[in-house]
Amino acid sequence: MKSIQCLNDLREFGITPLTGEACAIGLRCLCDLTEEGRDTVAECFGIMPQGFKDNWNSGGVASFMLPYDSLRPLSVVVLLRNGCCAVALTERHGVIGLTAEDFREFAEREGETDPVEHIRTFYGLIRTYGTHPDVTDTRPTRGLSCVHAMSGRSA
Repeated sequence: MKSIQCLNDLREFGITPLTGEACAIGLRCLCDLTEEGRDTVAECFGIMPQGFKDNWNSGGVASFMLPYDSLRPLSVVVLLRNGCCAVALTERHGVIGLTAEDFREFAEREGETDPVEHIRTFYGLIRTYGTHPDVTDTRPTRGLSCVHAMSGRSA
């Protein structure tokens, strides 16, 4: 299982929080983004990758003012883009991502096939995103967006 509980947990995914002092109203944190981080933020918020400002520190290719309240939805997208097939939003332990391997290991160790029930009981599950690894989603998608049947466009 992978988990994201705070802004600093996004560093390994190319999103580096720098400072909250850049926002005049204290709503956002200035973050530098690697290419991976820029693409993830762009997909989460529906922004074109070329629409970002230049990075502030070395090691990044862009910067972004991330609203603090956006940590949870961004964490869901980060985990789904990084090998998790299901993501659980919890009350007490942030956002938890589950890989297909996590489902298999849980079944072997606990004798049950659904670690989401374990998370519901012990971590305070709010809701889940994604699917069980044995469920095949037949909707046409482009990235994390569904493709419109009539126009072929995606958001």
